[in-house]
Amino acid sequence: PTRRWQFVPSYRLGANLNFTDGARSAEFVSQELSLYVTRNALARFSWGVRLGLAYTLQDVPENGSRHFSSYSVLLPLGPYLRYELRPQLALSVELLLQPASFFQDTDSSPTLQRSGLGTSLRASLRNDRGDRWWNPTYSLVLDRSGTSGSEYNSIGPVLELANLFRLTDELSVTGTIDAGFPRYSDRVGGPRQDRIFAFDLNGTYRLTPKIGLLADAQFINNQSTIVDTYQFNRFNLSAGASYIF
Repeated sequence: PTRRWQFVPSYRLGANLNFTDGARSAEFVSQELSLYVTRNALARFSWGVRLGLAYTLQDVPENGSRHFSSYSVLLPLGPYLRYELRPQLALSVELLLQPASFFQDTDSSPTLQRSGLGTSLRASLRNDRGDRWWNPTYSLVLDRSGTSGSEYNSIGPVLELANLFRLTDELSVTGTIDAGFPRYSDRVGGPRQDRIFAFDLNGTYRLTPKIGLLADAQFINNQSTIVDTYQFNRFNLSAGASYIF
């Protein structure tokens, strides 16, 4: 970490269970390979680039049994920078470009296709106080889905508050509350406006400095002007593992 350039590759494998009735098609198995290349990682000002590859399988039930098939391939990449305003208080900005290919697009009408180029611009203020209970991060995000089909092409802001709990040397938990306001202006049937409120608890148990076990519980409340189709509540549990090379 004292070198001018720091290379941190990692691999994550995870799966989720959906507890919403009739929503087993929202159960996925995902794999993600990432590489973070950072210049002057321990300096007051640092910058770098993130490169990634994510492959996801979707549960498509057949005759009441589970059957997972290819769902999507994503290639997240983009620059980031971090500036330490004072000890324990840092400002960071990240631009993420996310080319995405969805396998089911071949069987979908042009307006329902999800493949495209998503973009996300995130600004965060992190106050890592070194405390066990209170280490907040405040974020403002602008998300654009950039789908080729007009039905899911959206843009909107997200407000996020996260807090890191350092419960033990090995176990940390991050609680996150966020509110998103995507607008779908290009729909053939007319504009759609959603309000998405998400509550998330994400835990990491570090078995070794390189190997960690992951667990996540998330509740989503999606309010939409198209109530019958897009308004829902959803509770997800997921588990996985990570390895830092």
